[in-house]
Amino acid sequence: MFTNKEHTPLENAVPEEYTVTSGFQDPPLWVTASKRCLNILEAMPSTGELSIFEACYEIGRACNKFRDFAGARRYYGRAKRGYEKAQGPESEKALELSYFLILCTLWKDTDERIEKYKELAEKAKSVLGEEHPLTLRTLNELGVDLKSLGDYQEAKEFLEPCLAGRERVLGMDDLETLKTAGNLGQVYEMLEKKNNTFGNYKRALELHERTLVGFEKQLGKTHSNTLATLVNIACVYQNDRRHHNAFITFSQALAGYETQLGTEHKDTKDCAKNLAATAACAREKQFLTKLLKVYPHILIDTPAFGEFI
Repeated sequence: MFTNKEHTPLENAVPEEYTVTSGFQDPPLWVTASKRCLNILEAMPSTGELSIFEACYEIGRACNKFRDFAGARRYYGRAKRGYEKAQGPESEKALELSYFLILCTLWKDTDERIEKYKELAEKAKSVLGEEHPLTLRTLNELGVDLKSLGDYQEAKEFLEPCLAGRERVLGMDDLETLKTAGNLGQVYEMLEKKNNTFGNYKRALELHERTLVGFEKQLGKTHSNTLATLVNIACVYQNDRRHHNAFITFSQALAGYETQLGTEHKDTKDCAKNLAATAACAREKQFLTKLLKVYPHILIDTPAFGEFI
């Protein structure tokens, strides 16, 4: 049930009928199975405290994954209190649980979540080191949250060291490294678009293009992350008024979305709308006429396209 082989006592307590496959198909069943494991462990005289805490940690992960945040807070909190008592409040496990508790407690409050992340990042950096996975993960979350609030300069200050650390620790082609590079690329794009800081579109393209190569290699050309990166590249071209490049790149993305998701999916329709706007800027009237026949919703959303053709 659990992939980490250090969790042997918990694994041995899992009934055979609760497999990984059935668990992910039926989330409540997976959580129920985890809680049953905890009951079995608590009833075993030979079970040590750390095994109980680890079981609570795993149940918290299961609850969080299936968006049972109240359950996640309960079991993460129990595990955290146990690890703090057994290993100290600044132990690696206690700090990791602090991270997860921030996620499931403050998932609606971005401002407060940012403040808690900043406190945790400083503590993790001091105790665990600048390139510890928890430190880098917290820096990434800070950058993503700040980006969502439009604070691009501060987001850059957290994503830059996160990317450098992940490149050294995980490698250039690791998926977490690539996701951070993509987020940083979006930050650079918005720095030039919103703040008129020259040269950031070039850096944004560099980051998105290396992310695209990595995702194509790791996930394939039609994976959602790969296609989203194509859209990011096209948006940079469009904002930089390189309409022909944007037209070509949006066309590639749309072809991928149509293959992977079909013409009725929201992501496909959104990409088609972006492509229509780019086609208009690139003076591709014949192409736009054909596109509007496949995606008539574009005319409803943006009637001006009908006037253009």
